[in-house]
Amino acid sequence: MSRDIFIVTGETSADMHAAALARELKNLDPQIKISGIGSSKMRAAGVEIIEDLSKYAIIGFLEAFKYLPKYKQTFNSILRYLAENRPQVLLLIDYPGFNLRLAKAVREKFPQIKIIYYISPQIWAWGKKRIHLIKKIVDKMI
Repeated sequence: MSRDIFIVTGETSADMHAAALARELKNLDPQIKISGIGSSKMRAAGVEIIEDLSKYAIIGFLEAFKYLPKYKQTFNSILRYLAENRPQVLLLIDYPGFNLRLAKAVREKFPQIKIIYYISPQIWAWGKKRIHLIKKIVDKMI
């Protein structure tokens, strides 16, 4: 397994946090490879962007259905990328509707990939049962 990190963001604020984190990680280890799903800020920080979801931002319930095929395609693209590249870490930032499903699939298919969640999904707003899923599929919460 390589010393690579794959980051998944889906919102502008998460992209900003990912970019700051990527810059710091590259300062610590210039050889580290960071790729992921994000947009311009991550790209500017040296992250290889596999797909940019920023133009598919969801604002309401109906918007979710409008972009569902795109999100399914991206989900499958991520799984293919992980199978081909086997990064050491999958780093998920916020975006719980997508990222928790992804974490569950990655835990089942690629148990050797460490799953780190940066910026925890809200537990209080979305139900306390979510904590049990998170404990089961996430290796570290930051």
